[in-house]
Amino acid sequence: MVIERRKFLVLVASIVKGSFLYTLAQSKVAHGQVLLYASACENQQGGFEVVCFPPDGTSTSKIMLPDRGHSITMRPNETEAILFARRPGTFAIAFHPGTGRLIQSLGSHQGRCFCGHGVFEPEGRLVYATENDFENGRGVIGVYDANENYRRIKEIPSHGIGPHEIKLYPDGQTLVVANGGILTHPELPRVKMNLPTMESSLCYINRENGKLLAKFSLTEQFRQLSIRHIDINSAGIVGIAMQYKGPSGNLVPLIGMHDGSRQIMLIDEPHSVIRSMKNYCGSIAFDSSGEVLAVSSPLGGCVTFWDTTAPDFLSSVNIKDVCGISPSTNNGEFLVSGRGTLAFVQARSGQKELLALAAYDDIQWDNHLSVGVGTTQPQI
Repeated sequence: MVIERRKFLVLVASIVKGSFLYTLAQSKVAHGQVLLYASACENQQGGFEVVCFPPDGTSTSKIMLPDRGHSITMRPNETEAILFARRPGTFAIAFHPGTGRLIQSLGSHQGRCFCGHGVFEPEGRLVYATENDFENGRGVIGVYDANENYRRIKEIPSHGIGPHEIKLYPDGQTLVVANGGILTHPELPRVKMNLPTMESSLCYINRENGKLLAKFSLTEQFRQLSIRHIDINSAGIVGIAMQYKGPSGNLVPLIGMHDGSRQIMLIDEPHSVIRSMKNYCGSIAFDSSGEVLAVSSPLGGCVTFWDTTAPDFLSSVNIKDVCGISPSTNNGEFLVSGRGTLAFVQARSGQKELLALAAYDDIQWDNHLSVGVGTTQPQI
């Protein structure tokens, strides 16, 4: 259903204010560490790498990749990160974001391929990666032990087809998985094999035993909306960004919200905004307060910003091939990336402040930006 304003106000009334990123930045800097952003990219020579840099862009570290990367997740309480290959990928790497030092290379399990995303548990030992069991046409979540050189110790079902982004609910025990609903095979990597019958879903899963706690799908009217990317604020509100696989001329809502219990509610965006996004959302992120939501569209070349307490459309900015989004430590501000562009953007005004990185002005930044902590000192 499409969300009504008064119902949405009730939904978000419990949002917890406060900046996790601000607290993180202040506490870690005191211990000799720095806030770092990280993104995969294609460099000027046509090679692939992951680049890490502080908010002022004064320095960078990088590590070369065997193929195109997708998303990066930072390990809690450690100056480590793991990057997953673009779907359907066969590699992942663990590395130190501050120095670019490789920790471990991972290959996909037999009969499985990586689907681009992963998330750590709060303690930072286990990482959960979305994967495709392509022979059986089902989604799984591979579980890896970072304390044992990222050894794959088991898998649990994603309870859907085509799992993509995965996040951890604020309770620390529940995985939230965006099952895109699209059947693919690594021998035909970009072919979508089941569009007429696709069914995407948002699943809540016990991370310890893989038990399905709750599963939510869209109504028949929106069957061809693929739930691809999600973010969760500290109050447990899930922001949902989707891609429409139906007729290109249709105008359908592309952004949703969920509170963990009721039906997925779609935001009724202005038609002009829907048209500008060209039926394709690329990334989604809450700001550091958890009240402002940013959603990118690389096909539309725009990022849209939303006040979730109203809800109201705030503004949009145009950036060529923009996709990556990450919150800054300032409420209502995001770092976004596009072709040859990194910029801090104020959601309420749309004001942009370009971030210059030496030798990275013309490269193609990939789909996602991540933020965490690191150290520029060599790791022993």
